[in-house]
Amino acid sequence: MHRLPRIAGYLPLILCATLVLVAATGTEAAGSKLLRIMLQGESASEMRALVEQHGGTVTHDLPIIDAVGADVTADQLQQIRQAPGISRIIDDLSVDVPEPVPPVTDTCDVGGALEAQLVEQGIRWKLYNKHADAARLQTLSFSWPAALGTLQSLTLGDQELIRESRPKADDDRFTVSVSYPETEAPALVQNATLAANFATPLTELSDGRWLQRDFSLSLEFKGECSTKLIPGYPDYAADTYYPQVAGAAELHQLGVTGKGVTVAVLDSGLWEHTALARDTQGQPRILGRYDAIADRAGEEVFDDSGHGTHMTSVIAHSGQVLEDGMKPSGSFKGIAPDAGLVAVKAFDDEGQGDFLDIVRGVQWIVDHRERLDIKVLNLSFAARPRWPYFLDPINQALMRAWAAGITVVAAAGNEGPDAMTIGSPGNLPYLITVGAITDSWTTDSRDDDYIPDFSSRGPLPAATSSLTSSLRAGISQA
Repeated sequence: MHRLPRIAGYLPLILCATLVLVAATGTEAAGSKLLRIMLQGESASEMRALVEQHGGTVTHDLPIIDAVGADVTADQLQQIRQAPGISRIIDDLSVDVPEPVPPVTDTCDVGGALEAQLVEQGIRWKLYNKHADAARLQTLSFSWPAALGTLQSLTLGDQELIRESRPKADDDRFTVSVSYPETEAPALVQNATLAANFATPLTELSDGRWLQRDFSLSLEFKGECSTKLIPGYPDYAADTYYPQVAGAAELHQLGVTGKGVTVAVLDSGLWEHTALARDTQGQPRILGRYDAIADRAGEEVFDDSGHGTHMTSVIAHSGQVLEDGMKPSGSFKGIAPDAGLVAVKAFDDEGQGDFLDIVRGVQWIVDHRERLDIKVLNLSFAARPRWPYFLDPINQALMRAWAAGITVVAAAGNEGPDAMTIGSPGNLPYLITVGAITDSWTTDSRDDDYIPDFSSRGPLPAATSSLTSSLRAGISQA
């Protein structure tokens, strides 16, 4: 699961999509500058009346948590504070408090593409330097099948990496290793392609075809950073592999495909690709659409960032898995390829969203659960908890969703490997919280599966300690 952006100010997000607290839009003098607040009390209607009575503007009706979001001036807020019936005011939603940034110690940050290109002449691998300064290559190790013959050339962009190839032969493989003096170290500036050409074309393999895992390539750069070519999967176009690893592929072949279950995905929207808009029988299956940012239902919620589409594809891609790139295997590329879908948008093109919009999205899902037969709600984001779980507004809304019979699945977060790094809403005990796992690109074996370091870990911190820090963060009791 990739790393998502973060909630503005306080909350680093996961898998990409983050919560960010909305900045105030007022430009008047301090006394009339608009503040974004959340007001909670006996009922949302009473809180709306209170805001309007003092001249504020209600931006979000949130009866699911007996609250409203509103824009008010500082003077109006002061008057509202004196009113009876308020149980809670969160008054700093217009403030962007920067997340503490750890000091930068790395002088090198290089990565390689997940997928290399295998062409007739050899292999092409795109490298990325994320620093402004050039990354200087120190060592290189490259191994390939001996059947491809000697290495004719190895270059990084327009730089020659090996002048004379004298590979070491080991059984059926050739290996070459090079160390570069500092004065002759090749430089990686921004992006460049590493290209290896062999004596024998890759197309001359008589039995099957060469795969990325047939090649081993690792690079070390000055500044203690390195990258290596991952083994990869045999055919990304024909299979997504995770249904097989999760055991869903066998269920597909038995006819268990999620039909009759509706999943709501609260994320950045949905690109209505055919494999998502239609099930395995070609029937339409997007049952509901809601834009929680614009508070608009019924229209396509276009995915500007791609994260919501990515997550929906993992859940319900209806494309067939092909064996040998041609023959249908009887399984599909998504876990539940016949599930009904409800797309709810609460994150923008930069993967950021207001938590009031997220609560409003949960509100809409709960309100329409019976009509749309929503059984599951997917939340592929996580933020550093700002409150104990029972005071978090998003969690309060999700507890109502759980009480209404919806199974809620949330991401653990990308803040591992330290303990007590589970994010919100994954810290809510009523949810199913999911961490990350890798199969090490071996779908037929669990012996090398493990939890990656980035995946957040439990246990959850004590609610009392969270309460102390949350009060310091600006929660005020009326």
